[in-house]
Amino acid sequence: MIDNEYKVKTPREGMKFIVSDIKITNMAEESNFLFASNIHIKTKDGNIYSQTYVVDIQNELSSQDIEESSTIEGQLVYEIPLESHIDEIIYKELGKEVLSSIIPSNIITTVKNNSPVAIIQISGDLFIDSNILFTANNSYDPDSDSLEYIWDLGDPEWDYADTSTKSYTYYSYNHMGQYIITLKVIDLGGLEKIVTQTITISHYFILTIKDYGIEYNSTYHDGEWYFDVILSNKANDIKDVYAYGFDIKTSDGGIYSLSGTDGKYPDKLSGGSTATWRIYFDLTPDKIPIQLIYDDDLQCDI
Repeated sequence: MIDNEYKVKTPREGMKFIVSDIKITNMAEESNFLFASNIHIKTKDGNIYSQTYVVDIQNELSSQDIEESSTIEGQLVYEIPLESHIDEIIYKELGKEVLSSIIPSNIITTVKNNSPVAIIQISGDLFIDSNILFTANNSYDPDSDSLEYIWDLGDPEWDYADTSTKSYTYYSYNHMGQYIITLKVIDLGGLEKIVTQTITISHYFILTIKDYGIEYNSTYHDGEWYFDVILSNKANDIKDVYAYGFDIKTSDGGIYSLSGTDGKYPDKLSGGSTATWRIYFDLTPDKIPIQLIYDDDLQCDI
């Protein structure tokens, strides 16, 4: 008896199953043992195929003793190329054909392997540095095959060597932008289905400018550009604030770091909260600021 571990459910890509209903009668005056594995099929092109062990065959013909003048019957399955057509069934002993029977074409049954269905589900906040869960748990195979899963999360920083073949994977994006998620599912027969989904990763902070200009009558920042910034946390959890994570972009394309703050910035922002403070940039008179940048990605036009 063959364990289910060694049985298949669907044919491989480019192949099909032939299901043969077989009836065998022992014409001898004594019992004889039938080896089911000795029963083969021959296709019209002359190729010979052995039995394929398939899960869920209801009346599989097994190796057994056949009493004198008795008849047994059951099903055997053979995997052959899609374009092939079977011609006869043969019985071999010690590698030699000892019995054959032509098979009428009108009683041949074939089993088709159906392609799997791939479904992507995404859980978690689509923010940078957030741990996002990608699952394919709703993917399925019409033939009830087990599936292999291959993920591509669309990020050049994604380590493809660690690509999971499980139905789920976690990932955290370091940069804002659009990413194309690709899921490939493969069934036991080698048929595959590919589905894609585009996601947009944003920053967990919202940056706005309340006021800006040139500072006068300041002990430390006189003549410098000031910006009264508002930082709002749209995530549900606490986020660190990088007070010196601001840069300014000028009309000539230059990027400059801030020169100081008023010291009123928070170290952290809880979910849904907002903070306001003043930052400074020491720019020469010919430098006109056009964009404020936070944490390399978050931008606010001036």
